[in-house]
Parts: sequence; structure tokens; C-alpha cells
Amino acid sequence: MLSLSDAIRISEFFMPHFEPLCELGCCKVAGGVLREKSFVHDLEFVLKPVDKKPSLEFGVKPKDQPKTLLDVKLNELVRQEQLFFQQGADRNKKYYINMDKFDLPVSTEPMDEFKLDLWITVPPAQYGVNMVIRTGPNSDNDKYSKWIVTPRAQGGALPDGYRVKYAAVWRVDQLDAKDKPFEGEAPVQMPTEDDFLAFLGLHDLQPAERHADWGRYTR
Repeated sequence: MLSLSDAIRISEFFMPHFEPLCELGCCKVAGGVLREKSFVHDLEFVLKPVDKKPSLEFGVKPKDQPKTLLDVKLNELVRQEQLFFQQGADRNKKYYINMDKFDLPVSTEPMDEFKLDLWITVPPAQYGVNMVIRTGPNSDNDKYSKWIVTPRAQGGALPDGYRVKYAAVWRVDQLDAKDKPFEGEAPVQMPTEDDFLAFLGLHDLQPAERHADWGRYTR
């Protein structure tokens, strides 16, 4: 866990590395930092990489080739020991941050190590949906992120007749019995946070207001 000021300082280091490799306006800090919590457990980014294939890397197996320019940058940061890969794939990647690089103490407890958590918008995911969900919170005592994807008939914020799957909004008639989209179906376009919040009827709900009393917005 880090103070908000230290987490912001680290985010300001990584932002110039990531932002040029993402679509305009689609590289933002989310999670506890965006909600301005005094202390945060990790640093979350929501990103949508530019649709440009990187050059093949010599000596790298086809399955391990970077798929985006963002992947190339992340590999570079790992080689520079700014980051240490923990786990993940195309849609979500987690890294340990080398705290020595920021003159911050390294935790002796693995569970307390400060991490970089990247939520990557890969189709059919929509950036606006991903950003709102990943701003959270989604803790044991505050299920905001679950509430916004739960239909109103079940006490949530999502209009009835829709489902959120793969970080995208679908009409129920676009999904099969297992909630998988039928072939050729496209989700409701939600390119920005404002688009998704307006769809939910939460136009005025700011990140710092997303805490345990969000239920007052229940429609």
C-alpha cells in the first residue's frame, strides 16, 4: 500500500511511456488513485492500444511475439527492471513495480507488494465500460463495480434488457443461453466513461463519490 501522493508520482512516470501508444484519450489512471483514496493498494491503468502491429522480434517464438506497441514498451520496461511481470494475458497484465527505482521501501511481504495493474481494452470490450468498472471500488464492503453491471430488476444500475459481458454492453437478445454473443453481433458503443455513465443514469457521479453510499443512486 502506498500514499496517494507516492502512487501519483509513480503514475506520472509511466504515463508518458504508455499514452503515445494508445488511442487519443484512452490511457488513464483508474482505481483508488482516481477515487483519491489516501492510501492505495495498486496502480491501475485502463488503456486502448493503437491498432498498429509491431515488428517481429528476432529470436522470439511466434506465440511470445508482442501483439501491440504497448507490449513492446512493457517488455522494454521489464528489461530495464522498472517492472517485473507477475501474470496476465491480452486483456489484463499485472506487474510488480521496482520500488527501488522510486526510492521507496520494498515490502518484505509478497502480498503487500505494490503492483501495476493494466486493464487493456481489446474488442469487443468498450473503453468507456472498462474505465467505469475499473475505477471501482469492488471491495468486500463496497460492491460498486458489481452494482453497475447488475440489472435494475435485481437492484443494480444497469437498465433491464441488457447485460455486461467482456467489458461491453449487449442487449439480451444478442446473447445465447451462456451469455456469449451470437456471431456477428456488436456491442452498444461506449467509447467514453460519460457514455456508459449516461446509459446507467449516473451522469453526475464523480470518481471520488464512488463509495459505500452509492446506493442512493439506485433507480
